[in-house]
Amino acid sequence: MKQIFFILALTALVTGCKPSDTAEIMGNISNAGDATVYIRSNVTGDIDTLQLSNGNFSDVVKIDNGQFLNLIVDRYGILVYAKPGDKITINFDLNDLKARKFDLVTVQGSPETELTLKVIDNSDQVSIQQLLAYPAKKFDNYLQNQLNKNFALIDSFKTAYKLPQDFTDMLKMYANINVVQKYKYFPVYHTRFAPEDTAAVPESFALVGEDIPLNNMTYYKYLPNYKGFVLNEYQMKIDNALGDYKADEESDEYLNKTIDAIAALDAAPEIKNDLAKNVFSMYARMTDSQKAIAEKRYLDVLSNDKDIDQFRKQIEKMSALKAGKPAPGFAYPDIDGNTLSLDQLKGKVVFVDVWATWCGPCKYEIPFLKTLESELHNKDIAFVSISIDDDKDAWEKMVKDENLQGYQIFADKAWESDIVKNYLIRGIPRFIMIDKNGNIIDINATRPSDPTTKETLLKYANM
Repeated sequence: MKQIFFILALTALVTGCKPSDTAEIMGNISNAGDATVYIRSNVTGDIDTLQLSNGNFSDVVKIDNGQFLNLIVDRYGILVYAKPGDKITINFDLNDLKARKFDLVTVQGSPETELTLKVIDNSDQVSIQQLLAYPAKKFDNYLQNQLNKNFALIDSFKTAYKLPQDFTDMLKMYANINVVQKYKYFPVYHTRFAPEDTAAVPESFALVGEDIPLNNMTYYKYLPNYKGFVLNEYQMKIDNALGDYKADEESDEYLNKTIDAIAALDAAPEIKNDLAKNVFSMYARMTDSQKAIAEKRYLDVLSNDKDIDQFRKQIEKMSALKAGKPAPGFAYPDIDGNTLSLDQLKGKVVFVDVWATWCGPCKYEIPFLKTLESELHNKDIAFVSISIDDDKDAWEKMVKDENLQGYQIFADKAWESDIVKNYLIRGIPRFIMIDKNGNIIDINATRPSDPTTKETLLKYANM
């Protein structure tokens, strides 16, 4: 589940920030229409949401140190490195960004950002599918040459622009981890892209990246792919500790052993906290007995006050989403602009599908959902599909091309929409059942592909 997170920044006028506490980011994005632009801090996860005006955008971001920000439009993004006092101008064509042509992005006021995009562009000269189809020796040579090229580029920029050592060291780590991740993909995916190659994977591939320390908390805070790498490495340690318990993720033993394994790690509290946060983010999908364990043991592994507070609020919110409680309302427009609300569907059992066009598992369920709708069309059941796409055009196209039935409505703000927040949705597809009186049956209902779904819908429709 790849979910997208963004930055909430207020202008100096509103916050009273000093110029030295902020960075200004502006520019123009062509061929983006009236798309929404998001800027996300990789340090705080805060979001700033901007609306393009004739392709132009401008923002003032509060930062206390140099850091990477994600500038995202239409689910495509670039890394921007901003320091307090920077005034950065970024111009690009959205079509070029979609094609990952980072060399066509123009940057003024930030040699660090310009360099970062060149490093990323160097790493994208060959598609990942093509690269993973290479024989092992060619794959190895290509990646080592790519890494050497990026290191040389970083050194040349460092000299030309007098870039600080800590930044160039961090960017080298970024480039190194990108290469290491591809070595980890090779034994998993090579035979898929090159089925005729039966040669054994070199043992040396498994050793790549072993020299990367897992305890550099500066990189963990400021370097996005380092944090991901560290969490993945520790997650593998946890999975190894779980052993056979990993096979049944709905068991109480699985959750208890997971919490035990996190607590036992020789890792910084921040790392343990983030691993635990990933576990507890699935609280809404846990069984009732697992929820009781999570509520009892979350302080064993969560240490960040903000995350503790958020989990407590999640527990409180979940109590209002139990079976029999009034379902949170929603009201969103359909493809013709007509608003559909939950209140309009009183007297029917409502089966809600929260989905997006880019979500593979969501699209897998569509044929099963169509079958359900066809078989139950004469029953008091309303099928409501709520898209949380960023791209409304993509949603409209799929609704028409796939002749999607039932009520098709579009939630604005995507992952920040009310339907996501009110129903504690952390991953999609999410199916929700609501009875004829507007009360919750199940906020984690079975999927259309599950035969019991039809039985449950008929049970409540016939009441």
